[in-house]
Amino acid sequence: MRRAKPDETGEPPAGWDLAKLKSAVKQGPAPAGLGVLADLVKPNVTVEQMAERADFPVYVFSHAPSWAKERQIMDILDIVSPPHRMFAATYRAQDGRHVVFVQAHTFNEKLGPLVAAGKLVYTSPGGVKVYSGAHDEQAAEILLQSARAVLRDPPAKDRTGYLLTTPEGTHSALAINGRLGDEELHELIDSLEPVRK
Repeated sequence: MRRAKPDETGEPPAGWDLAKLKSAVKQGPAPAGLGVLADLVKPNVTVEQMAERADFPVYVFSHAPSWAKERQIMDILDIVSPPHRMFAATYRAQDGRHVVFVQAHTFNEKLGPLVAAGKLVYTSPGGVKVYSGAHDEQAAEILLQSARAVLRDPPAKDRTGYLLTTPEGTHSALAINGRLGDEELHELIDSLEPVRK
């Protein structure tokens, strides 16, 4: 074994002053402001604003769920598919059974196999199909946790999740922070209607 001896001069072979190093990359001025971040999440958008920004067919509940009247729509950058947008409608409930309904370009592109693997549990008179599958609880937890700033409650142990397919072939996700009876679920899905520009 050999021991390293300290340099007798005490000076490192390369100095700590980096100002003398020449940059291999030309750097321009730093971008001003936070233009990208300002467009990342837009809370409290209207249905009309959602329709203007969406580049795929979007749906809304024609009326709020009977147990959850406090609605907020968020317009979010679809991180997986920029510059496309994602829309999350949250309904805060007094009894804790909050509703989160999310639509995104990425969902339309990627959820097809999960929908195909799911079980059809309901079809509305308007043609919206509701599917249940092996990952309902995990998907619901992700949606509810993502909306926690608005909902203010953690995901419940008995949370419920569904995947939806519209007559146009778009896919969306629905999470409820608790259980719904069949009648409540049907009432909710039956109230979904396309947003017209």
